[in-house]
Amino acid sequence: GNGVFTVGEEVYSNGRGADRGREFESFRVCREFRAEDVCLACDANIGYAVSTAIEPGRRFEQLSIAHFEGPLPQYDSLGLKQVVDALDVPISTGEQETSRWRFRDLIDLANPDILQPDILNAGGISEVKRIYEVAVIRNKQVMPHSPSAGINSVASLHAYSTVGNATRPHEFSEEFTGPVED
Repeated sequence: GNGVFTVGEEVYSNGRGADRGREFESFRVCREFRAEDVCLACDANIGYAVSTAIEPGRRFEQLSIAHFEGPLPQYDSLGLKQVVDALDVPISTGEQETSRWRFRDLIDLANPDILQPDILNAGGISEVKRIYEVAVIRNKQVMPHSPSAGINSVASLHAYSTVGNATRPHEFSEEFTGPVED
């Protein structure tokens, strides 16, 4: 069936001495074994600069990844706009933003494809719902950032269930929670 598979930080830890050729090769192998309708996503962990984000983004486009998450630090909205404009792969960002006003500015300055509010960073359910309202008004997809299991994910999913244009899966990572038991 469909699912979200993320190559974790062991392989993809950009900006922290990662071997970029190895990263791409890992994604290529994943794509080889996963159908096109299964989402592969790349979390760059804000590890690139504009000059280094576009080339790997183009390589990931060849593999039909679902989105390229957080290629630049959150303070570089103008740089992110350059990356968004240069690539066809959807760019997702916003996990470190703190309010609907910051998301409004992020949309105006960088125009990312997917907004990723984190319910803890954004101040809770009420503010995340306001961010979702901005996303609906501005016709932006949302994908909550809540990679760990627990009350944070429960609250995040609760708020996410109210969004009319909630088309992206909720992020989950074994990196923060450990393996999921069968």
